[in-house]
Amino acid sequence: MVWEKILEAAIGLDEMPNVIRRMASHYSYRPLKGSIASVELLDSTNERALQVAYNQGVRQMLLVSPDLMSGLRRVLTPEPNVLSCTPWICSRGVLESCSMAVWLLDSEIDSKERVSRSLNIRLQEQYVQKRLVRKEMASPLGVESTQGNSELARKIDRRIQYLRIEARSVGLSDKKNRRGELWGFGSGPVPISKRIDSTLDAGFDYAMLSSVAHGNEFAMLSLSSKRLVHTGDGEISIPCLDPKSAVYLVFLTFEWFARASWTCFRLFDWDLVWLKSVFEKQYDRADINDEFRFWRD
Repeated sequence: MVWEKILEAAIGLDEMPNVIRRMASHYSYRPLKGSIASVELLDSTNERALQVAYNQGVRQMLLVSPDLMSGLRRVLTPEPNVLSCTPWICSRGVLESCSMAVWLLDSEIDSKERVSRSLNIRLQEQYVQKRLVRKEMASPLGVESTQGNSELARKIDRRIQYLRIEARSVGLSDKKNRRGELWGFGSGPVPISKRIDSTLDAGFDYAMLSSVAHGNEFAMLSLSSKRLVHTGDGEISIPCLDPKSAVYLVFLTFEWFARASWTCFRLFDWDLVWLKSVFEKQYDRADINDEFRFWRD
């Protein structure tokens, strides 16, 4: 009976993103005239960089997060097929993507700070790609594609230089590491744990989810129920997702996605009254207490 209620609540992990995505499509994913975002675009010295920042945030909210939420729903399976680690990993991914959406679409920051955050994220993405290319070139399996990878590495370097020019055009200086290498712009990149804590106040949750995702045995055993498995030598106890933990993951995933959606709708001046009705329906189904319905504040 407990798992039936959990799986009923989990329907919202697919339904809520789908209805919100349809509404965003109705607006063509663009801010309304007179919105905070539209005013920023009129006043910005670099409209393109600002538009990229909006697109980054919307993609995290409407593409990445829903994908992971749908994955969480699919792996919420009761005994005997209950999983131990995967639900936590899906929820952790939702937290990361929703945090980035809130970070980029925050209506309380100015356009320069928004562009700075966007450029720092874009720069770090280029460095990740560059490291992967270098590792592939150094691998025996990558010998045949060395020439192609060398050209890709040069393209990445050109992209980094372009980001540098874009940053300077909006008055952002280079941020260098101890070796004097370019590491960011303006105040520089923010560690993901700090970003999550400042946007969604979920630093503790992120640490706990990460512990399970990294296979920490203490975390898995302390956050899971135990299941006995019969072997040829007797019985062993293995961790599996406890119903209370499943409720916790569903609730928090709703919370993070709802806050990311609210942030986007506020910035673009989309229909907040309609959005509240969507939240109410899903929170009612999940039987989430009124005190956690932040949009009523």
